[in-house]
Amino acid sequence: MQFSLIHASRGRPRMAEAAILEWTGKSSGQHTYAYTLSTDTDDAAVDAYRELAARRNIQLVVDVNRSVVEAWNRAATRTSGDVLVAVSDDFGCPADWDLALDAAIGDCLDVAVLVHDGWEGRIMTLPIVGRPFYER
Repeated sequence: MQFSLIHASRGRPRMAEAAILEWTGKSSGQHTYAYTLSTDTDDAAVDAYRELAARRNIQLVVDVNRSVVEAWNRAATRTSGDVLVAVSDDFGCPADWDLALDAAIGDCLDVAVLVHDGWEGRIMTLPIVGRPFYER
């Protein structure tokens, strides 16, 4: 199973880098993933995001976006993973997140995964969806 980690961020390159390090550092290594960072053309920190993406060897999408959802969707169209995982500057992950998602998803990629966000229970705070579900 291949994961596309899609991270929309604006004005917080340091927090974005911390999230990148957390998600990449807590992968089990048993699944492949590609990390895509997305920001806005008018973000005052766009140069810092460019430097961050180059330093961490991740894809960067810079575009005119009206919202974080639009930034995420623009990045999603440039990925190819079986499962799309929304990452946020302040949304952490458990160790071996990829194994947990593989166990929850199994062979059914037409799925949305609900997680406990620490407040409201099993909801979709940030999307974790199979590609068929997203494309539909």
